[in-house]
Amino acid sequence: MNSKRLLSASLALGIVASGLISPSTSAKAESDDVTTMWCAYLDSYTKANKTFVSERFVRALTPWAKASSYQWTDTTTATAEMSGTISTSIKSVTAEVGVAYQTSKSYSVSQTIPVPIPTKDNRLVLRNDMYRYDVTRTYGDPCIAPSKVQKSTLYSPTSTHYLRIQYL
Repeated sequence: MNSKRLLSASLALGIVASGLISPSTSAKAESDDVTTMWCAYLDSYTKANKTFVSERFVRALTPWAKASSYQWTDTTTATAEMSGTISTSIKSVTAEVGVAYQTSKSYSVSQTIPVPIPTKDNRLVLRNDMYRYDVTRTYGDPCIAPSKVQKSTLYSPTSTHYLRIQYL
């Protein structure tokens, strides 16, 4: 296979070449001609089958307990800061005065989340709407061995979050 044919086959498959590209030299059996074939480590990813997943578990926000309610507080802090130096010089005498000013203000929103069945062990959890993708990774050096394929799942979060009570 000559180098032009190898390159066009790679482009037709949509494979991305990355890393070091080095020529390998091989001699033909019938003659002294030398053929140069370019080899590259290939690594490509393909995302497929986008599926919407509603309220997928992200993490627990509290430990297991027999709680009757949870208090959720969201706090925003605004800070203003100003600083500077005033200096003056009269006949080789220099005076410097430092000026600093800082203020901070916090705003909070609090919400009580009641637990419908407080006699059961429960916890507060964060859930999120997400998109699920099947991901296929193809990698390897085709000059050494056939490419390897690795399949996995990718979850991509949306901006919709939920606070939910989970029972044991």
